[in-house]
Amino acid sequence: MLLKRIMFVLVLLVSLVAAQAASSLEEEFNAFSSEQMEVLQHAYDVGKPFNLGYTMAAIAWQESRCGKYVLNLQDPSAGVFQNNIKSVMARHMQKDPSLKDTDFQRNLMAQKLFNSFELSAAEALAELEFWITVRGTGNWFKIWQSYNGGYWADKPDTKGYRQSYQYATEINAKVNYLIFRNVLEKTKLETEGL
Repeated sequence: MLLKRIMFVLVLLVSLVAAQAASSLEEEFNAFSSEQMEVLQHAYDVGKPFNLGYTMAAIAWQESRCGKYVLNLQDPSAGVFQNNIKSVMARHMQKDPSLKDTDFQRNLMAQKLFNSFELSAAEALAELEFWITVRGTGNWFKIWQSYNGGYWADKPDTKGYRQSYQYATEINAKVNYLIFRNVLEKTKLETEGL
């Protein structure tokens, strides 16, 4: 009997936490400006051909509040998808060996990401495609975790792991919110999340 009561209380607590999170997402979503809604839809549209529509929309939401905050000096990262400057520079230097990783070039890249949704989206897609290759198609939680934390997602008991785990949890909640609220597209549901 005691076990049943404990289980009931646990289920009740989990339900309350889930309801609180859904309410918070609802409030945040409802506060978006028309420009933010356009960014959210555009992020979805760019990702959809790669089965990454909801992921791209959720990342734009999580990282920059759909274009409201496009610069993070702590990482540093820039753009709607908060592309990590070091990662972007590394990808570009692979394509163009004459490009050097200098303060000036990093600042220039940050400015380009800041100014260009298309560049930020292309870099986010490249990063996601890399992690899909590493983590395996359909392993969404680990892919989202790696988008944020890289290989820290493989190192439990570290701050990087905990942060990237929290990030993936938040992306998952946003993906599911967008799917179940049917706010982006009214046709077939993609297989992301859930």
